Amino acid sequence: MVTSIVEHWRRLMGVVHPDDQEFFDSGSHTFNLEYPPPAFIGDIENAPAVLLDANGGYNPQETPSEFPDDEAVSRYIELLHNPRRVDPAEIAPYYGRRNYASLIKSGRLALVNAVAYRSVGISKEPQNKKLAELLPSTGVHRKWLRRELLRQAAAGERLVIAHRNALWNLKKSEYPIKGVMFTTNPVSPDLSKAALNSIE
Repeated sequence: MVTSIVEHWRRLMGVVHPDDQEFFDSGSHTFNLEYPPPAFIGDIENAPAVLLDANGGYNPQETPSEFPDDEAVSRYIELLHNPRRVDPAEIAPYYGRRNYASLIKSGRLALVNAVAYRSVGISKEPQNKKLAELLPSTGVHRKWLRRELLRQAAAGERLVIAHRNALWNLKKSEYPIKGVMFTTNPVSPDLSKAALNSIE
């Protein structure tokens, strides 16, 4: 069964989802739209653990080197259309440096961003946060979390690691949510030892 989040991103043909384009055209923002959006990394449909992150990052030196040609762009988009186990170091070096990279590579963990598009730091970009709330893709991600992923977690089928959960509208005050672990170090790009142990 193809999940709603994958169905949504299978309609991506370029670097902006067609449902989101009009919002970028009419809104003020500093999202970088030159490169494919990291909506998720890894086998989002089958990984037993799912890491909730904020949004795709952008580094003016590093990001262009990840996409040296059209083939690299096409491969990245194809991984959104047909998610599977992948070595993050090969397609997204930022994630390849994280202490959970081997878990994504092994297929035990997948990462999904609440907001797919790239920015330098959305927490310091109020115009981007405002626009993100309007993007249809953000709504798709949040509905997928509530209607599909949390139900799987409650049934004991998956573990949800809520690392950067503000953009997901998932609050600790809802805790305990069965099958959900809130990390204690959300400002860190890496996961805590406790979170890694829970995934293992």
